[in-house]
Amino acid sequence: MGWRWPFQSWVLCVFYISFFFKIYSIDIQFNNATKILDTACKFHIHDIVETCCQFIKKHLQISNCLSLYRFALEHNLQDLTQTIWNYVLVC
Repeated sequence: MGWRWPFQSWVLCVFYISFFFKIYSIDIQFNNATKILDTACKFHIHDIVETCCQFIKKHLQISNCLSLYRFALEHNLQDLTQTIWNYVLVC
C-alpha cells in the first residue's frame, strides 16, 4: 500500500491553494491554463476550475478546439465539453 496524506493535510493544502489564488490572483495564460485547470481538478478547487474554464471558452480556436475537447472529456468538465462541441459544430 502506498503512502497517503492524512485528510487534515489534504484539506489544509486545498485551503492554501485556494487562498493563494484569491489573494495573489494567478495569471492564467493560454500556455498554462490546462496545467492550472488539471491541478485545480485534482484538488477539487471549484473557483479555479470555473475561472480556467471561462478563460478557455474565450480563447477557443479551430487549431486548439479538438485537443481542448479531449482534455475536457478526460476531466469530466461537462459544461466546457458542451461549449467546445458547439464550437466545433459551428466551424
